[in-house]
Formats: sequence, structure tokens, C-alpha cells
Amino acid sequence: MHQTMSSLNVLPKHYTALSNLLIQADQRGHYSHGLQRFPMYVNEVKTKTVNIKDENPEILNETASSIHLDGKNLIGVVSAEYAMNLAIDKCKNGGQGI
Repeated sequence: MHQTMSSLNVLPKHYTALSNLLIQADQRGHYSHGLQRFPMYVNEVKTKTVNIKDENPEILNETASSIHLDGKNLIGVVSAEYAMNLAIDKCKNGGQGI
């Protein structure tokens, strides 16, 4: 049976981030990290291996230049984009961000 992320109740903002990442990987020639991984992500959603709730990673500890996050087992790209945006803000405000 054909499955889509929306039919599995994955949030549009999450499956959009994931699909953009997979397509960009293929476009850059990194096929091992591209659309061939889609069935794996569908399986992870079906088996509840990943968290598809409308959540953000949790900040466990923070300094002026670093943040330690709990990704709450969200789809990897969701946690990664969240962390990257926090690091960019740290850089803008303090010169570096980890």
C-alpha cells in the first residue's frame, strides 16, 4: 500500500522539512542520504520509532555560546534545523554558537 507522510499524520512542517532535505541530497549527488531513505522514514513513523508530535527539542542547558538539547526523538531534520537556528542566533548575538 502506498503511504504518504500526511496519511501517517506527520505534521506538514515536519514532512516538508524532511522532503526538502531528501530532495536536496539527491540533487547534490548524495543519493545514500536522499529519497531512497523515504521508506525508512515511513517505517520509523509506522513503528513509532520517531516522535511525530508538534514539539520542539527541549533546552537542557544553555550558555552564552552553547545549547545542550534533548531532541525528543523527533525526525532528525526537525531537531537539526531547530538546533541550527539556535546556533545561528547565538552567533549573531555573541560571535559563536555551538
